[in-house]
Amino acid sequence: MDGKREPRFLPGSLGSTLSLALLALLSCALAGCGYLRTRTTPLAETATPTPTVRLSMPGRQATATPIPSTPLPTPTATATPTPIVHVVQKGENLLALSFEYGVDVQTLIEVNGIEDPRSLRIGQELIIPPDSETLLAAQPTATPTPMPLEIVNLAYHRTPGESMWCMGEVLNGRDQALDLVQVRASVYNVDGELVAQETGFIAADVVPAQGSAPFALLLNAPRGPVSTEVEVLSAYPITHWGRRHRDLAVQEVTIEDQGDALAIRGTLSNRGDQAAAEIKITLTAYGEEGEVVAVRRVGADPLAPGESRPFEVVLIAAAPAQQVQAAAWGFVPAAE
Repeated sequence: MDGKREPRFLPGSLGSTLSLALLALLSCALAGCGYLRTRTTPLAETATPTPTVRLSMPGRQATATPIPSTPLPTPTATATPTPIVHVVQKGENLLALSFEYGVDVQTLIEVNGIEDPRSLRIGQELIIPPDSETLLAAQPTATPTPMPLEIVNLAYHRTPGESMWCMGEVLNGRDQALDLVQVRASVYNVDGELVAQETGFIAADVVPAQGSAPFALLLNAPRGPVSTEVEVLSAYPITHWGRRHRDLAVQEVTIEDQGDALAIRGTLSNRGDQAAAEIKITLTAYGEEGEVVAVRRVGADPLAPGESRPFEVVLIAAAPAQQVQAAAWGFVPAAE
């Protein structure tokens, strides 16, 4: 993304073995990108937030517009190479067959269950598996299909210095939860030159199915007219939850304006039958138009099965907050 682009300005913001190749056939990763551009103008200076809170100060807001769908790689069926059956002739050995067919000796031994590689029998039938290049070429190819991932509630907030916060949410329209969701924000000057760029993961561990999760990226962007771009770089469907604790709930969330800060209170509950540890609570505050004005992630003490505990978090928002949402994720303690 280092090349020039014309900005649009809007108001506001096997290996060597067969086994390795077969494993490669089973791998599947979801990655995609789309982009959203909004134009921002110089934002007014405001007070500096406290160092412990990674939030921005008040500024003008960029228009929240969905990004294009993120492609989900899906396999396209390809014919599987048929193994060759070789009948051993007089004078042949595994080393010669390895050179002839381009398959390493160890693979021939393993596939055919040969106990003594030095004694092949004339007339013995050996299975010659496809070589690594042939097998890899037969892997399913990735065909992009639409995936409902969007950037929503986007806003930009200037700090007193030469920087600004980019805040928003990744909206997951799939019926499958996602993790390792990474976004990138870029800033371009009036000539279309890249002047600032930051990449980071969302503030929550998981983007729930049919749900969203926030992000906040700080960009060292110069003052003056700029155009911006936000992209979803990667997202992976959760097919195995492992030790993730899926029965944590945040209830009775309230917000109190204390002048220069917000006091967020609520109750964290463990509704499952297993203890929860390594708990993280993600808080997202929204402004008058639904734009994200604050994001913070805090840790919480472990919870026993069925236990509930109140919590209180101080939040400094970038603009007046009208509501706040909270989500919690944790892990089942590892067996000792």
